[in-house]
Amino acid sequence: MQKLLFTCATFLFCCLFYQPATAGTYPLADGNDIEKVLSVYCKEMIRLHLPRPKKEQKPTSLVMTSSLTRSFWKLKNRDTNLPSMKSNLFFAMYQPKAWKIEKIQEAGDFARATLLMTVGNLIQAKKNPSKIVHYTLVRVSDNWYLTGFKEEGSSLSKEKTKEQDQNKKTSAVLSGFKPKEVLSTYLEALEAVFRDKGNDAGQNPAMHFQKAVISTKYFWQKGPQTNRAASRSASLFVTMQPTSWNIETITITDKEAVGLVSIIPQNQAMANLVSNGVHYKLIYEKDSWLLTDYSPSGFSK
Repeated sequence: MQKLLFTCATFLFCCLFYQPATAGTYPLADGNDIEKVLSVYCKEMIRLHLPRPKKEQKPTSLVMTSSLTRSFWKLKNRDTNLPSMKSNLFFAMYQPKAWKIEKIQEAGDFARATLLMTVGNLIQAKKNPSKIVHYTLVRVSDNWYLTGFKEEGSSLSKEKTKEQDQNKKTSAVLSGFKPKEVLSTYLEALEAVFRDKGNDAGQNPAMHFQKAVISTKYFWQKGPQTNRAASRSASLFVTMQPTSWNIETITITDKEAVGLVSIIPQNQAMANLVSNGVHYKLIYEKDSWLLTDYSPSGFSK
């Protein structure tokens, strides 16, 4: 349990206080080709996420692995897609034991690489023994840096379809609900993910996070900024796993609403992080109230 809480806590800090990875000391000799950059990066990520026996030291946290590999990345400021974090989560979830570069496509100073990963996590390997991922890269001063990550054919694709169908129904049902009812139903849906002991997410915070985001997608207004807010909100439950929560206030102004939610985390050592409650913003759109933002410290006026 302590290891799980430790991993969840580091994940929360990554999502709540994430800073784009910036180039430090370039990890290779200047002028190395794309294949060499990818090989060194994958080798380092596999080393950092290598499964360890229970009696050995704790696995390297997501915060630490992001820090140790940030010099491989060249990211835009405030990139809501968090490609370096998604890559990090992929290695944490599937724990690849080998990789193969299938294709590299170059166009001037830009490139796209396709890699075949051999899954090392035994539970995940039963579903998919291998995974295909894509990285984009950019060349700066003769050095190649990673800029994007995408996982192809997610093992959750069937589950996604099922959850999306269910949530389309949920979205329709929510039509006519008041802001407090929408927020309450959303929090109950998040809580249900972590109360379900019959899924593979039970021992894997990264799986919990993905499932939580998927299963509550239709509570949120569409858009990149709301996607980021939804991810940060889900990460709160991944980490805190609240024993209880309560909607303290709902303030409605015309077609906007803000809800203040108090939560009691399972680990009381984290209570100070949410001592002032967390805040959700909603907007009235097409006969329904939709979530648009989340903040652990409130919204500026």
